Amino acid sequence: MRSDSDSAPIAEVRCTEDGAALHTVLRTKLPGAFPSRGHVRAALALQQVRVNGVFASSVAQRLQHGDTVHVARRREDAVLQRARATGMAVEAVDDASQPQWAVVWKPAGVSLQPTEHFVANVLALLPPSVQQPLHVVNSVSKADSGLVVLATEELQAADVICTYRCIVHGRVGSAPGETINTSATVQDTACSTTFTVVSHSRSRNTPTGYLTTLDATPTSGFLAKQVLAHLRVSGSPVVGSNSNLAQPLSREKGCFASVVQVRFRKPDSDGEMCTVTKDEPSKFEALRAKEQRFYDRKVAEIHSDGQLTNPEYARGEVEFRGIKLKVTPAVMIPRQSSSILVDTAVEAIVERNPSPESLHVLDLGTGSASLLISTVKQLESLFPSAEITGVGIDASIDALDIAEQNISLHRLQDRVKTRHLAFANLVSVFRDGGVAASVILCNPPYLVRGGRTVGRIDTTLLDEEPEIALYATGSTGMEAYEEMASGMRAAEFEFGERAFARGCVLVAEVAHGTAARVEAVLLAHQEADGERGGLSSEWVLRGRRRDVRGLERCVVPEPEKLYLTLHDFDGVSYSLETKDSKSVVYFSMNMRCYSELRAYGADAVLRREYGNLLQASPEPGFDVTLRIDEDRLQGVDKDVLVKKLALLKRNALAAPFEAAFLAQEEGRQTGVMTVNYRDQESIFIMGFPDRVTVIFSTVFKEEADQIYGREFVDARRQPAIQNAPQVLYSAREPPLEIRGLRLPEVDNIGYVTFVLFPRHFPVGPVREETISRIQLFRDYLHYHIKASKAYMHSRMRARVESFLKVLNRAKPEKPDELKERKTIAGKTFKH
Repeated sequence: MRSDSDSAPIAEVRCTEDGAALHTVLRTKLPGAFPSRGHVRAALALQQVRVNGVFASSVAQRLQHGDTVHVARRREDAVLQRARATGMAVEAVDDASQPQWAVVWKPAGVSLQPTEHFVANVLALLPPSVQQPLHVVNSVSKADSGLVVLATEELQAADVICTYRCIVHGRVGSAPGETINTSATVQDTACSTTFTVVSHSRSRNTPTGYLTTLDATPTSGFLAKQVLAHLRVSGSPVVGSNSNLAQPLSREKGCFASVVQVRFRKPDSDGEMCTVTKDEPSKFEALRAKEQRFYDRKVAEIHSDGQLTNPEYARGEVEFRGIKLKVTPAVMIPRQSSSILVDTAVEAIVERNPSPESLHVLDLGTGSASLLISTVKQLESLFPSAEITGVGIDASIDALDIAEQNISLHRLQDRVKTRHLAFANLVSVFRDGGVAASVILCNPPYLVRGGRTVGRIDTTLLDEEPEIALYATGSTGMEAYEEMASGMRAAEFEFGERAFARGCVLVAEVAHGTAARVEAVLLAHQEADGERGGLSSEWVLRGRRRDVRGLERCVVPEPEKLYLTLHDFDGVSYSLETKDSKSVVYFSMNMRCYSELRAYGADAVLRREYGNLLQASPEPGFDVTLRIDEDRLQGVDKDVLVKKLALLKRNALAAPFEAAFLAQEEGRQTGVMTVNYRDQESIFIMGFPDRVTVIFSTVFKEEADQIYGREFVDARRQPAIQNAPQVLYSAREPPLEIRGLRLPEVDNIGYVTFVLFPRHFPVGPVREETISRIQLFRDYLHYHIKASKAYMHSRMRARVESFLKVLNRAKPEKPDELKERKTIAGKTFKH
């Protein structure tokens, strides 16, 4: 048994009226400790409440004016032993008379869930003076160890600055003390983290041969797994045994990430900051020492055999963006920082051509073909129906041999080729029938000899790599860029778009701090001696991109020619491009039903609306092209012009409606004008002497969706819209007007009929508005079907949750089942 000193009084209250129940007095005087009658009953069961020095026997015990009630917390041996067994320890406690916060150390493997159990264990370790209810402020995952802050409701997660000590795979940063800022979306939340390099150590079990110790401090987002997610995205995951992390290097429980410092503003203080720091777990140093020993032993074995010292070369393979690549001293080892070139290239292609039929990747200085293979494979995953090809050129025969082996390893030899060429001879690729490049990748040699470091690159790591791939031929580091620009300029001059396709973009890697110099070389359209330099004058700078460490890693020039393709939900394609002159824009449209619209007078309508802008012969692959010459737009309201261009599809579809309205005005009847604007869906327009009938056929995904078609018929009966057009609906059975036509036999097809009378389309703005609105009926209908379903599903889920709660409350209790109770301190027991 524990001594009575373990039952220290934490509160003393006096009864102020005769006949008051004990539970009423405690709940009134101490609402934080006794929020309910059950909490009072639990405290009595643990003999935590005394009245006038005698243990209270009932929650309903009647008190008299002046009676004294003492509340004490009796620590239970089992709870205290359980808390100590977990390895938790109190690091700091508020020194106020009524403490409002505490900081405890949580070992790896201890979960914060359920919170009540964790708080109960912590309370068993805290001094008896802590009586206010505390909650967990900063969330630490089960696999992590670290400091956990418990406080009153005044302190929230965003108020606590946590610093994690992590050991990660790879070499991050160049030297201890370097700071790296990273931002990424985690669980649909924008998060930012600041990383500070603590140390680098060697390892023979990681792809790069390095481990890096980092201090990570979240600056926004503050999610439990934010730091782990940022490191995983950056390609340097935390060492640990979790399947979401990298392969384990140790059998230690949990991952090698620990909260070693917390900083927060003390509640009920004048802004006073509290900082609690803890040394990293001992297993961190043990891991670093063990891996260093293994690495030293491996290097010693390699030296004794006369082998290579670089781990990647010693293994003969490396992993880049999730793919295995063969490497030898003939090629440079792929760096994680170069991964940004692939991301930039893919983003540029998706932005310019979201649904390409074919794409071609050109890799200058391909080396091991890491960039070429990664880009081709990612494009194939994004555009499975497109034809993706590529070619890599290199001045080294030995490097091309390794590149071809890697290409064959990933079964791309039918689509990806190599060429033995220097940058200056790039034109030879296209003279031999090469395909126009959609994107150009280039990681040229840019290091300058003569120093141990260049920028932030430690050249001691490069001793065994090929000099031709690393070092520039001159003293500026710009020689390779000049040669590349010369070769590209010659190819563009001779072959134009047969060399570089419309929308082509160049992604070139640069050393940190040299982006401006590289841009000056690539975009130097005129040299001082009159010789042309750089790329052609059509190329402009698109921007720069930073790698995962926040360093400027690549520049992105592109031809200034505009080329943009767009697609709408009806399958209509648009193209916006410039050609020889930057001031002339070609706006083209392709519609599957334009041949039908042409028969109903679409060409005449567009000629009336756009006049001289309408090009006589549309661009290849399009039905209509508008040529907008900025030099001929003097005095034209450009806002009005832009609106008119945006209505190109609407104006083309207006042709059959205008023909039907004209027939009604002239008192004659037209035949059925059919517009097959979607797969198995059409618009049928007919003009009569007294009306115009418009029929939409639409396919419903589910049979129940057809109720929305009937809703239009019922809505028409409301008095407020009696002047609206008459609406009819029929399921499967087509209306009488179109039964003689050849219609698709599709399940769940419905027909919506609008009957328009002359009052609905008088000449003028009302007629134009009627044409614009009725064209959008199909989109309007299916949008509301989806919105209604989403609303009904959310209501159904809420109703099911409500029913489950009712059913759970109705579960009968077993007679012999012990009920779980809670004490005022949050501990649980069965009674």
